[in-house]
Amino acid sequence: MRIKRLCRQAFMLLMLFIWGQTGTMKVHASAFNTEVRESTVVVATYLEIPGTYGEIIGWGTGFFVGSPDENPEYLITNHHVISDFQNCGAGETVKAEINGGTVDVRAKIRVFYSSDDYDEAYVIDYNETKDIAILKLASPTGERKAIPLCSPTDDMIGSDVYCVGYPGLSDNEIIGAVSNWGKTDVSVTAGTVSRFVVSSGTGVQRIQTDAVIQHGNSGGPMVNGNGSVIGVNTLYVSNQAETNYYAVSIDEVIPMLNNNNIKYVMEGDLKKGGVSDNKILLIGAVLLGVAVLVIIIVVMAGKGKKKAQSDPSKAAPAQSGLQENPQAKKAMLRSMSVQHNGISYALGRTPVMIGRDAANCAIAFREGTPGVSKRHCSVSWNPDTGEFLVTDLNSSYGTYLLNGQRLEPNIPYHLKAGESFYVGENTNVLRVEVG
Repeated sequence: MRIKRLCRQAFMLLMLFIWGQTGTMKVHASAFNTEVRESTVVVATYLEIPGTYGEIIGWGTGFFVGSPDENPEYLITNHHVISDFQNCGAGETVKAEINGGTVDVRAKIRVFYSSDDYDEAYVIDYNETKDIAILKLASPTGERKAIPLCSPTDDMIGSDVYCVGYPGLSDNEIIGAVSNWGKTDVSVTAGTVSRFVVSSGTGVQRIQTDAVIQHGNSGGPMVNGNGSVIGVNTLYVSNQAETNYYAVSIDEVIPMLNNNNIKYVMEGDLKKGGVSDNKILLIGAVLLGVAVLVIIIVVMAGKGKKKAQSDPSKAAPAQSGLQENPQAKKAMLRSMSVQHNGISYALGRTPVMIGRDAANCAIAFREGTPGVSKRHCSVSWNPDTGEFLVTDLNSSYGTYLLNGQRLEPNIPYHLKAGESFYVGENTNVLRVEVG
């Protein structure tokens, strides 16, 4: 009885201390957090033209996500920011007419940390309807930091927000800016959240604000006063009477990050790059309470052990040695084609088909899709080796790896999780995943 009473007293003291500390939690002042600039970059489509220095044909803004204590490698932007990249072959060499002649050109995505410092990036996932794209660098960068995310809630209506991005090239030409794309060159416009809207027909969640979204801000973060991203700056709608500005809710991005196993941190877990003083006190209180309870449990266990040793009839049964199997991993086939809107299909040892035959294909392309046969190729997964098998079914236009290698018909080709291939044309990309 005395042990039980001590447990109850320790528990009550722990709860009272935690309640007292949470009651003193501070709310950050609503002002622009300049640390946001440490996460923001220019995302540009660069057209590589033989015999010239090339040129930038489209650009916008992006921001990095990831673990706060690691160099980031993934970033978010608008799909329309990279649309020129996709329209120009998505990294493959294509023919283009320039100055009256036909030449081979190649589009690349460059992430600029300053006007003359950049890394190349690659498309990991996108959703044209939501106007969201996820990019990845070849290796993590120390030039920028990951930014925390925050799901929008109704109590944010009327609160301050900031739209962050890079000003238009014309702005720089007019004022003669010395630097264009460095950390301190981002433009910031302030406003308030007007309302949350769901777009008719698509169901896309958007945030309406009176904070001006300037040219070049597309794909940049809309942040709250704590410097956490609540939306992705996207568009504005204007008539003679008024202009409204919109960002895609970060809640539209989070499922895409989860589907691609990309790390990110929410504001509730981390604020301003570290744990607050109040949270440290709270953690200390929890650890102290746990320590007290552990001591009590150890004392009780010791008494119980002595009692069991004195009573052979109550000896513990022998363990079987069997352990519960961990949850089996799931293999997925995901279409990156715009017409499928990110659809995926679970894979196993039995091959599934891809093509235009909706009755027999796991992922079916629309009738008339260029380059796709009725029964184009098949895909299966071997859980023993963790490898995928892609087999072209003697299609008319072929099945290809992303490097342009065409697969021999009816010969299985091995792929690893995270790798992609395309059917017929390089806009019909599919990716194999394990999660």
